[in-house]
Amino acid sequence: MISYSSWGDDRDGIINKITGDYEKQRVKANLLLKLSFDFMDKSSEQSLKYAFDALEVATKAENNEAIAKAERYIGDDYVNQLNFPEGLKYLIKALDVCETAGLKKEEGSVYNDLGEFNNTLKQYKKALDFYNKGAAIFKGIKDKKYYYMSLSNIASAYQKLGNTAKSEEIARLSLKMALSTNDTLLIGDNYRTLGTVYLSRDAYDSSKASFDRAYYYYSKAHDEEAKLSILQNIGNIYLKKQDPLNAESYFQDVLNQAQKLRFSYLITSTYQSLSMVDSMTGNFPRALAYYKKYVQLNDSIETVEKAMEISKINAHRDLELKQKNIEKLTSERDRQAINIRFKNSIVLFFSVLLPLIGFLAMVLLYNYNQKKEINNQLSIQKEELQTLNTVKDRLFSIISHDLRSPLANLEAILKLMESGDLSNEEVMMLSSQLTHNVQETSYMLDNLLQWSKSQMRGINPKKDLVNLPELAREVVSFFNSQADKKAIDIRVSKTDTLTTMVDKEMIKLVIRNLVANAIKFTPSGGKIGINIRNDRGIILVSVSDSGIGIPDMVLEKLFTLEGISTSGTQNEKGTGLGLLLCKDFIEINQGKIWAESNPGMGSTFTFSLPLMVKPMVQDAILAKS
Repeated sequence: MISYSSWGDDRDGIINKITGDYEKQRVKANLLLKLSFDFMDKSSEQSLKYAFDALEVATKAENNEAIAKAERYIGDDYVNQLNFPEGLKYLIKALDVCETAGLKKEEGSVYNDLGEFNNTLKQYKKALDFYNKGAAIFKGIKDKKYYYMSLSNIASAYQKLGNTAKSEEIARLSLKMALSTNDTLLIGDNYRTLGTVYLSRDAYDSSKASFDRAYYYYSKAHDEEAKLSILQNIGNIYLKKQDPLNAESYFQDVLNQAQKLRFSYLITSTYQSLSMVDSMTGNFPRALAYYKKYVQLNDSIETVEKAMEISKINAHRDLELKQKNIEKLTSERDRQAINIRFKNSIVLFFSVLLPLIGFLAMVLLYNYNQKKEINNQLSIQKEELQTLNTVKDRLFSIISHDLRSPLANLEAILKLMESGDLSNEEVMMLSSQLTHNVQETSYMLDNLLQWSKSQMRGINPKKDLVNLPELAREVVSFFNSQADKKAIDIRVSKTDTLTTMVDKEMIKLVIRNLVANAIKFTPSGGKIGINIRNDRGIILVSVSDSGIGIPDMVLEKLFTLEGISTSGTQNEKGTGLGLLLCKDFIEINQGKIWAESNPGMGSTFTFSLPLMVKPMVQDAILAKS
């Protein structure tokens, strides 16, 4: 018998030596699941690898319980990596296996994990529903430990929904059971929930007492990160009590320990808290210094997260191969079952059903046609689902990275300006930065909302007769101040009138995006030209710049979901959706869009629109008038 504690670093080698019959494979699957669980909080990539290995072995051994648990671990690991679509997919797979095989305890655990999934997305009502389902299952099978763990999650969900009375009631019930079993982590979780409830009621003494107890039990459980979060909460109590000196003492303690243990998110949030403390005491230079550290560290965390995403993509290739192997094993098992049923059908056919051969042939033909039609529909639905998943991934990325950072910066700047004690120079600097951030965020949000609307519901163009040179000059006037800051000369061709029947707002947004990009990637002192011309019955609108140009690899993906948003010559931000939105809107108006570029020499974006209006459209316009 192999002792798990004696494995050392050669875990994979030891596991690979386990070969043989189904029973040994079941043991191997469980060992791999143990490794996956142990690595879950340390390295989600390593945990994911072991979970996929366990799923492959469990599938061969037809071990439904191990299959469900492996799929649950895979789902949890993907959620920890913020890959929410894949995480949800595997959690649903695990739930299906549990329901089919009657695995009640595992089913309750999946419901709890689905609750955690929605809690991460701040969908607290959905999280509460899943927690309640898990609790009902554990109560039904009389598993007290997991039942009271579920109650702790339910109490936390009620607290986040603002129902403090219900949260307190359930937390106390869970706490009573946790104390009887001496489950230190569960005790700490319930005291933390109670402390948060009391803090929301401004019951500072009760809140402090609960947080102190939570700290004690987290210490017994050796959960350093949870301990520091409790100290941060106690600091928040003193901050709400207008006691900045005590608040600073706790925040400094958190900062020192978090720096030693390299808890990046705690360091970042503590810099923000210390900035608020110094604003309260009037030490505005130090408040500004802490705020700058908060912004710098927050930006660096996002940079690290993006680098980690690249490494995760490389690691995921190996996992995809394992997943394909698992699907192959499953399909082979299904084919074997089909073959057995087919042989039985042949025996039955020759012994009993010969007179019905004609009828069976008709039934088989009908079934074949039905299955073929269903497969075609499933194939279409699969492609649509993959597209929607890609859209959701892009939206999550933009919301969590490109919009979160500027909004956090705006909030911090406004809090500093509200104090009223900043110098005139600092106020002017922050006001200018605030205006710039608001414009950038508003522009990004407008693109995001327009593109989301076009993807989710579709947009019907409202066509009207539009003079394109006049529209281009209108857009350019909007960017005059932005262009002046970089000393960029923007000129529109001298054509006075060139009209077509299009949706004015769509085309205006397209020109606005192209001009904004040209300004973004053109260095100070550069030039931008907008040329509008009639080319044999086709209107061509070109926006050219003397900017940094676009590499060929990037140029190929400009108008796709794979397009990458990059910073401009003065670190201007973007969502990466502008050009995708331009492509959609131009095609809706029966046109095309393309780009040409020479790196270092500038870029030209051109779109075409029909010059003449179709007779049917003219008739419809005349009828309306």
